[in-house]
Amino acid sequence: SMPLKMKVTGGNWSLASNAIHFIDLLSWFTNSNVKNVLTQNLEFWNDSTRMGFKEVFGSLEVQYSNSSSLTLECNNDNKPLNILLESAQDTWQINESEGIAIGPDGEVINGETVYQSKLTAPLVNQIFSQGSCSLPTLQESSLLHKELINALLNHWNLSKGLNDEIIT
Repeated sequence: SMPLKMKVTGGNWSLASNAIHFIDLLSWFTNSNVKNVLTQNLEFWNDSTRMGFKEVFGSLEVQYSNSSSLTLECNNDNKPLNILLESAQDTWQINESEGIAIGPDGEVINGETVYQSKLTAPLVNQIFSQGSCSLPTLQESSLLHKELINALLNHWNLSKGLNDEIIT
């Protein structure tokens, strides 16, 4: 499949917690696996707004087996989330909060972020009627999670001078 470049930028969007969704999305778009997760541009860890959780600021880069790349940037500010998706021919800017995607000739696609509560019943129906659904398999999902978690754990240990082996 054709390589894509995706860049997600914004402030305080909980990179460590939400990175997997973008990693999974680009993997699905390009039908390719994660090859490398680069953490050298991540910064300091801090307490998350969710009690007992940690978050990290800075930039994470994910490289895929088909030469696609994903840059996830989370800063300590209140800038809105912005998603830029580039192919060799086109560039799309996605504004999630407004539910619009703006294409190369000013073309606009309207959409909406659908809550999980509205997605569950159709997925369950699809599983019962077809024996499968369009979500990634457990094997596919666990491979993506493993790459991300190992990279974040490595950065955590390097930045804190620790040797933790598990995330709790």
